[in-house]
Amino acid sequence: MGEFFGILRSSNTGELTLSYSNTGNNFLHKFYSLDVRGYRQHWQTQANKRYDSRERPWFTAALSAEGPIWTDVYLAFATGLPNVTASLPVYATTQAQHPKCL
Repeated sequence: MGEFFGILRSSNTGELTLSYSNTGNNFLHKFYSLDVRGYRQHWQTQANKRYDSRERPWFTAALSAEGPIWTDVYLAFATGLPNVTASLPVYATTQAQHPKCL
């Protein structure tokens, strides 16, 4: 648990980048370029700080609300820029451990 998948838009070029972290990469964000159809293309870089989505404001807020939420403005982990996230908890049969964000 604590896996993250996200899409970032470059403020310089407008290009989209796939970002993900999970147990397979020790929760260190990996970044890949995307083509115009959204398919992963080339590895770009890897973060040097661990990213555990269970500690992020959009994750904890969705769990607390037990429903969809919008976060307050916060600084994004990957860019350091102001960010707002829509988040929704997705419930497994026994517990809510998979909030999703848009």
